[in-house]
Amino acid sequence: MTPEECANIINNLKNTNANHDIIPVKLLKAVKNTISRPIAYLINKSFESGIFPDVLKTACITPIFKGGDTTDISNYRPIAVLPYLSKIIEKCIASRLTKYLDSNNLIANEQFGFQKKKSTTDALNKLVKILYDNLNNKTHSLAIYLDLKKAFDTVNHNLLIRKLRVMGVRGMPQQWFESYLKNRKHCVKINGTKSSLNTTNIGVPQGSILGPILFLLYINDLPKIHRNTETILFADDTTILLKDNNIEPLLASASNAVENTFSWLKTNRLSLNFDKTIVTIYSNKIKNSDLFVIDENNEVQPKIPYIKLNNIDLKYNFVNPIKYLGIYIDRSLTFKGHIHEISKKISKTVGLFYKLRPMLPTCALVKLYNSLVYPYLIYCNVIWGGTSSNTLKQIFILQKRIVRIITNSEFLEHSKPLFYRTNILNIYDIYTYLIAIEAYKQHTNNSFTRHTHSHNTRHRENYAVPNYQRLKMSERTLTYAIPKVWNKIPIEITALDTIQKC
Repeated sequence: MTPEECANIINNLKNTNANHDIIPVKLLKAVKNTISRPIAYLINKSFESGIFPDVLKTACITPIFKGGDTTDISNYRPIAVLPYLSKIIEKCIASRLTKYLDSNNLIANEQFGFQKKKSTTDALNKLVKILYDNLNNKTHSLAIYLDLKKAFDTVNHNLLIRKLRVMGVRGMPQQWFESYLKNRKHCVKINGTKSSLNTTNIGVPQGSILGPILFLLYINDLPKIHRNTETILFADDTTILLKDNNIEPLLASASNAVENTFSWLKTNRLSLNFDKTIVTIYSNKIKNSDLFVIDENNEVQPKIPYIKLNNIDLKYNFVNPIKYLGIYIDRSLTFKGHIHEISKKISKTVGLFYKLRPMLPTCALVKLYNSLVYPYLIYCNVIWGGTSSNTLKQIFILQKRIVRIITNSEFLEHSKPLFYRTNILNIYDIYTYLIAIEAYKQHTNNSFTRHTHSHNTRHRENYAVPNYQRLKMSERTLTYAIPKVWNKIPIEITALDTIQKC
């Protein structure tokens, strides 16, 4: 580590106060050029000796209430804070470890969590594309949404070190990671009072920089145990997808996949949360009445055999949408459930805008809209925003109501000029805008096929739009939507060299 790299890491630290640090981060940044050289020297000594200092292994944990019963400890989220010097060392190691993993392509392609240039949108896009394609091909799809119990906190250190060794982390680097994981201490802080220190030798360190990367390496071989299946990982959120033309062999394959997964989890000292592990079937070939029946108690009873694991029946979900990575996915892929949830959240802000309208100028209300409403509309919008106009109308009506409040307009005033005046995009334009951004990213990576031919026409360099034979809903995938939107953008915009200029 060079002093320059150390100073740069210090400069990028968040301005928060760790419980074990005497010097505030702001002061540390002010003197970074003076202290970067001795800190870099100490860090290099740590690398050379393969020892991570014990004094930097202590974390202070503050439980944050999430909701529900205040006496139930499972309703609290533990937030761990580590010393800032620990973060500096970890960032230095993380950059080198990540570079090594990327250059050797060691992280599974099925993993989307904590990866550069990958996000929840990419994971969801892979999921819905598989489902759309199977529906289009008249094939049944079965998705198993696995829920791992306290996965980060139950990582076995010996197994983790063994997996690091298999990936080429040996010798002094391996010794350093062993020292980093060994004998970590933590205390709990509640209302300003700290508990006594406790030692733990299991799990990846909470609140650390290296913790998420080490966890990815720990579960990196999970997709390899499945054959004839698709696996999607986002950190510990795991989804297994299977397909078949007939329901009976599909259920048999699902049982085998679940048994293989459970065997892998047992070998790697991880456990499955049976209550939150859900199985869903997506199909337009089989009627709902053939899958389930609603009994006299208004409860859903499956008519197909359960998928069993250790004599435990895994839960089917045939009626309610599944919440996966923050998006509600229904069996028909209409995303009505997700749009309903968004609309409920936006509806709560309408009254707030009414109350603040007399007190705040329009520009302030627009900023408030961008803070309270807009994030709901853009999160993974390219996945669900392509649904039918009628389904999106629920959000559009709420947008019109809010924009009329912001501009202090009449209830029935035409909304299009109001959207233009406030520089607010309606839900339909948001989808087109975000698809265009995705298209530009794909354009720079040359990820799409062009309609290149010898004829000198206006559309010679257009991207080829896939031809889906059956279902109109298949056109909602990014594979179809991106070239369709890109081809409509004027060439003077698509030819620009940066997205900022667009």
